[in-house]
Amino acid sequence: MTVAFRTSGSFGDTSGTGERSGSPVTFATGDLLVIFCCYSTNTNSAPTCSDNGTGGTYTLLGTALWNSGANVIAAFVRDNIVTS
Repeated sequence: MTVAFRTSGSFGDTSGTGERSGSPVTFATGDLLVIFCCYSTNTNSAPTCSDNGTGGTYTLLGTALWNSGANVIAAFVRDNIVTS
């Protein structure tokens, strides 16, 4: 199996607890998406992730705190590969 970094994007806002969105990242057929996100001063310990592609659901791999818990990093993996 070959693993390669192909693209990245930056999304979000600077305040609030609502959903984040941004410029689309182009997926290719066969991609398995892994998402890393960071957020600050937000008490959501179980964030979620989705995309607008067919089957765009994700599993939360885990979260980690830093800066006395004021910041969180979360990792997600898409439940299936991109089909189109």
